[in-house]
Amino acid sequence: MNIIKRLKTTAKNLKINFLQSKKYIILCVSLICLGGCNLAPTQNFFGSFFPAWLYCIVFGIIATALSRKLLIFLKIDQYLKMRVLVYFAMALAYIFLAWLLVFTDILTQFVF
Repeated sequence: MNIIKRLKTTAKNLKINFLQSKKYIILCVSLICLGGCNLAPTQNFFGSFFPAWLYCIVFGIIATALSRKLLIFLKIDQYLKMRVLVYFAMALAYIFLAWLLVFTDILTQFVF
């Protein structure tokens, strides 16, 4: 019983009214404006449509695994201090590189 009284007095003391708050209105307007207008790019793969980012993730994981094999072969892997962080960053780099090269027009901007 004492806890309920404290909660009621605390709520009255703070005088929180989210509907009249300027922050709440700005947040709602921002969320409405940030809604996407386009659908996510998809690729047809044997009749099924997969999101484009899925291909980039698969490519990034495979490229990172091959890079790891190369680093082990060159005996560089043993000198890496934080392997998990290095391979995670490498996977992200491959994923973003695949996205830039395949699903954007970045190459046509530099070539033509």
